[in-house]
Amino acid sequence: MAYQILWSSTARKSYLSILEYLMEEWTKRMHIPLCLSFILFLSFSNKLAAQNLAPKTTWEGQLGAIRLVLKIDHDSVTHQPLAVFDSPDQGAYGLKVSSFSLSSDSVKAYSAMIGGGFLGAFNTAKTELIGLWKQGGTMPLTLKLVENKTAFKRPQMPKPPFPYKEEKVVYQNLDHSIQFGATLTLPPSEQDVPTVILITGSGQQDRDETIFGHKLFWVLADHLSRHGIAVLRVDDRGIGETTGDAKNATSADFAQDVLAGIAYLKSHKGIDVKRIGLIGHSEGGIIAPLVAHQSQDVAFIVSLAGVGVSGLELINAQSRSAFVKMGLNPSELKRIDGLNKMMFDLGNQYLDINEVMQVFAPTFENWRKQQPEDFLLKAGLKGPNTDQTIRVMAERFFSPWM
Repeated sequence: MAYQILWSSTARKSYLSILEYLMEEWTKRMHIPLCLSFILFLSFSNKLAAQNLAPKTTWEGQLGAIRLVLKIDHDSVTHQPLAVFDSPDQGAYGLKVSSFSLSSDSVKAYSAMIGGGFLGAFNTAKTELIGLWKQGGTMPLTLKLVENKTAFKRPQMPKPPFPYKEEKVVYQNLDHSIQFGATLTLPPSEQDVPTVILITGSGQQDRDETIFGHKLFWVLADHLSRHGIAVLRVDDRGIGETTGDAKNATSADFAQDVLAGIAYLKSHKGIDVKRIGLIGHSEGGIIAPLVAHQSQDVAFIVSLAGVGVSGLELINAQSRSAFVKMGLNPSELKRIDGLNKMMFDLGNQYLDINEVMQVFAPTFENWRKQQPEDFLLKAGLKGPNTDQTIRVMAERFFSPWM
């Protein structure tokens, strides 16, 4: 980053400490709720001219694995400066900022809509904004002046003509409590063809498993059906044309949904019922074996980034990865591991969500009292309006799925 070149290590630490302090004070005054997201929309007055910036500028940076692009322009009607800060990798653009200031040497922006903000300083040449992103915790963020926004390409998007038949289908489970909306791609053949069901990862996904604008399951279905394999891809519960309760469902419930898909395929003309397989992505790699354990109709399984460790090991690994990017050191990561263990132990002990939430509050507060204040601030577990963040965290940990 630029400050590694411009300043000594001591000066750099002091600068970032001051920025973090200012962000904390700013957050307190604004009563900022904390959550995770990486997009903001900026709108400001004619102070832009004082920055010696061109009328139109584009700034780009990297927040973890996510690209951030800040594009400054002028409103064509009011002629006031406008700026959009978006995340092309997430396919999200244009969320308004509720507080923005621009001085001769710095920029400060906060979005109440997403509960996050940025505080940064211009370098001497005004080609970089060097600062911090604060949202739950704080992360270093440098935005660099670029000529054009980095192109957002999806070279894998399937394009017609398609050498297979595509059917939009609807079917139900055994007791007709859930309707499933799906797409079946069926290659032309005089014989019955092998078929796969695609199983999505965690969270509610559409039948294409659209993530950040990329349609992974459509790409897979197109490739397989071009090579003689039929593919059934299905909307998850509560998404698209599929009904059903997703909030209180577990992986075992989703396995039943896949079994309904197998039953549908067995009734469809042109399907080789002895060659029906499952391709599961992420959580789908957990669900597929659950289905195969209950059905003699599963001929094979493909696991894409499936899980080969316990759920606790997985959550700890994912949690560590996120907190490493927030700047936590090894001893602080052990504290997070302890928090995760405490949460899982409570979840295992109390199966009723209302009961566990009552026990959680004093248990968590007792744990928090034993932690250093700088660690709690760094991890986003202390500060204004963190009660909302903690409540959401508890509801996630103690959900039926977890």
